[in-house]
Amino acid sequence: MTLYYGTSGQLARAALSDGLRPGTEDLGKWDKPPLPGRVYLSDGWLAPYYASCAVTDADPVMGLVEIDSTVLDRDKFVPDEDALNYIDVTKQLIDAGQAPRDLVQAHQALWGLSLMALGTCAYCGEVPAAAVRRIALVDTEDYPWYLWRAADTGVNRSAMVFLKDSYTALMQLAFGDPFFEPADCLDQFARRALQDMGDEKSELADSLRQMRDANEKMCREFVPQVFDRPLSIA
Repeated sequence: MTLYYGTSGQLARAALSDGLRPGTEDLGKWDKPPLPGRVYLSDGWLAPYYASCAVTDADPVMGLVEIDSTVLDRDKFVPDEDALNYIDVTKQLIDAGQAPRDLVQAHQALWGLSLMALGTCAYCGEVPAAAVRRIALVDTEDYPWYLWRAADTGVNRSAMVFLKDSYTALMQLAFGDPFFEPADCLDQFARRALQDMGDEKSELADSLRQMRDANEKMCREFVPQVFDRPLSIA
């Protein structure tokens, strides 16, 4: 399984040789700090959002890290505490008054369901460089629209249902995926509205078509910056 990590450009570059270490992000971005000693990973769609949270004036580059999970110890995977709100067995306990953060270790086996429920999970300990396949860098000074698009979501089930496809497309764009289509970067509502409108002539239809065309132009002009892990690191 391929997993992803969103971070700063500096930490993404370091991941090629040093891997990923817990606790290296700015905890001030979140309502509650992440649980200590773990690296939070995504099936792809949330990585651009996490990377957008790491952008600063000193480092305006977003970093996306692609990880081969088969290199990692499966027993060290745990669910993301936020995902436990969307898994029946743990939601019942949460509704009964238990804190999600207190349930993570006891329900370690639910990390796969965590990915299904929210697209996220966590790994206890360091992710070694041998698990890092490649990284993608996005300079937000060159592509400010990528930052705006990546930051326009949140970590919740509703966002996953409606925005997962468009955020996965942002990942594909950053890595130069040959299967990427610019239309996929439009959110679900815009794509559906354009399909329903067909050739309709109206102010709304014209506005949506202009947004589609501008989106396609930006995507076509995007130049991926992708770096593979050196073969000497195993």
